[in-house]
Amino acid sequence: MAQKEEGTNPIIKYLIFAIVGILTLILIISVSLFVFDSLLKFQTGTKQEDAEKTDKSKTLEKSDIEMEVANYPMKDELTLSADDGIVILKVDLGLNDTKLLDILVQYEPLIKDTINRAFIDKTVDEIKKSYSTKQLNSDVLKKVQKRLDEAGVMNVEKGWFSSEKKLKILNIYFVKFLVTKEG
Repeated sequence: MAQKEEGTNPIIKYLIFAIVGILTLILIISVSLFVFDSLLKFQTGTKQEDAEKTDKSKTLEKSDIEMEVANYPMKDELTLSADDGIVILKVDLGLNDTKLLDILVQYEPLIKDTINRAFIDKTVDEIKKSYSTKQLNSDVLKKVQKRLDEAGVMNVEKGWFSSEKKLKILNIYFVKFLVTKEG
């Protein structure tokens, strides 16, 4: 007498099919995005590795490139004695941080002494030759930077996101350069 109805409400059936369909669609999209992202990373990674292998000498890292943000003009001209003559210089320093402007005022005598020591054992001809090839700038810059490092002037500053920023003199400019030979 009592018959059980076969099946359930059709709305529930459609609701279950819709939910299963949506979940399946989400799963398919997620898997395809993951696979696509992995392939893209792999392909980009291989291109970068190939570029690094073929052109390693020309690539520069972001940290290797520093911009000058300040210029420190030394107060006085320097009159230096070379091995066989006299050199008169006016020097400006290119800096990577404005904090160095105040610091270098205190260390200007040390910088002058370092520059003087760089010239003292050279002949006028050696100075002229190294000046024309920019080797003189490089040598003096290295000596000044080293001497200030040893004095503890070029400390490391914390930058954004806790990256370290070393205070540096990036360039040395001979604004005035006069060399006279004795005798």
